[in-house]
Amino acid sequence: MDTPLDALLPFLGAWGLYGLIGAGLLGFSIFFTVYYSDKQDREPFAMLVTVLALTLCLTTVALFPVDIFMVSSIMDPTTGLRHDWATDAAVVEIQQSVQMTYAVAYGLIASFCFFWIPLSYFYFEELADEGQTTFRRLWASFKYTLFFILIAAILLLTGLLMKPNSSGEGDRQEGSFGGGDSSGGGGGSSPELDWLKDLLGKIGGMQPLAFVAGVLALAGMTVLVFYTAPGLTLLPFHLLAGAKSLPVGVEELEEQLDLNKARQITILNRYPMTAGAGGGNRQQMSDRNRHLLSELAQEEILLENRLKLVLRVRDSCWHRCLCIIRPFQILLGLAGSILTVLLVGSITVTSIGQLDSDLCGAPCGFIFGRDLPNPLNMVLVRISPYFPADYAVIVMIILYMFWATTKGIISLGIRFLWVHLYKFRRHATQPQGLLAATMLWMLSLAALSYTLTMAVAPEYSMFGSQRYVCSNGLSANVRAGMHKN
Repeated sequence: MDTPLDALLPFLGAWGLYGLIGAGLLGFSIFFTVYYSDKQDREPFAMLVTVLALTLCLTTVALFPVDIFMVSSIMDPTTGLRHDWATDAAVVEIQQSVQMTYAVAYGLIASFCFFWIPLSYFYFEELADEGQTTFRRLWASFKYTLFFILIAAILLLTGLLMKPNSSGEGDRQEGSFGGGDSSGGGGGSSPELDWLKDLLGKIGGMQPLAFVAGVLALAGMTVLVFYTAPGLTLLPFHLLAGAKSLPVGVEELEEQLDLNKARQITILNRYPMTAGAGGGNRQQMSDRNRHLLSELAQEEILLENRLKLVLRVRDSCWHRCLCIIRPFQILLGLAGSILTVLLVGSITVTSIGQLDSDLCGAPCGFIFGRDLPNPLNMVLVRISPYFPADYAVIVMIILYMFWATTKGIISLGIRFLWVHLYKFRRHATQPQGLLAATMLWMLSLAALSYTLTMAVAPEYSMFGSQRYVCSNGLSANVRAGMHKN
């Protein structure tokens, strides 16, 4: 591609920023995995798969602002025309580079969902049998993973063999009239033959992978409904209410300790000391009171230990820092509440527009035939010319949705229908629970890719900062042009 250096610099900067964001998300995934994994039951293979899977799905969702920026950079924002260097060959090369990145990313996501996560899950299950070697454990876990590989193969084959819908009525008529005499030899072609030629072309194409990605996104919609949606409600309230830094207050423990000692004294007073040599002896207790007194003595020791622990935590630096962090936590809760309202509002507005679209529908990104205020879409369109400002907003939305999904998993637990499988707690999550949660995160973020592009900000996702040129030479945004047309 014969492109001047000054034109390549924005593209190189965008990919460089994407690499930095990916490195940051890798560090975040490592911290997140270590923070929630069980300290006494960590399995290196499961933790490695979790870190790589989280990093992969987060960076994949964070890719589409770079895609939008690269498409928008082809156009001159002042005129709405292509730059001089943006020839058809240059544009095709840019499209192929982004398309290849998407193909590799979603191919890796499919490999983690159908191979690596099930393999590591069953491998940890096989660790219970200490008599097996590593190779036997891998082979046994691989045999269970074959079921998921079979599902992936069926999905790929379905996407490959899926016959496209026939052309519209207008296309059929145009082909009939424009194809010459249909009774002449060789003038027409069989639809089945055309489909076979198209099938042979798909073998090296992206349609089978796109079908698998669509199935994963469809499964991820259930995760968004059952985990992310409750998390979007619970997370802001949790931040605003705050979490107790101490499970039990000092005053409560001291009150329980005083009550325990008073009960011991009451029991002992029932059996006064009798005069005798060596200071006397206490009267013989009943078995019931002796057993109750022994329990109260053990409870007293337990309460004293808990009181010492609480006092140690109260006087620690972390507890003092919580008083400083608390105002920021309230501000974060308010920001989360606003972002939740904006997300729900944007999705609602877009859904209404899709149900009542009087333009060209999906090919135009469901642009509304009338003005409906979509707040997030408007913000992203306005700041898209000032890349990476829109990138920062997208990454913030991605992390917030991920945080909300995590909050939903913590609150509801990892379930299959009504069956509770695993709890998700900090420093107490089993490797199987961590891998199952990773599968839920991957599915939810796969669905988030569709939600961001087609529900939250469809105009921004389709056109970015592109503009069109009117017949009078003035430029305007694409949305205004679609309304006029």
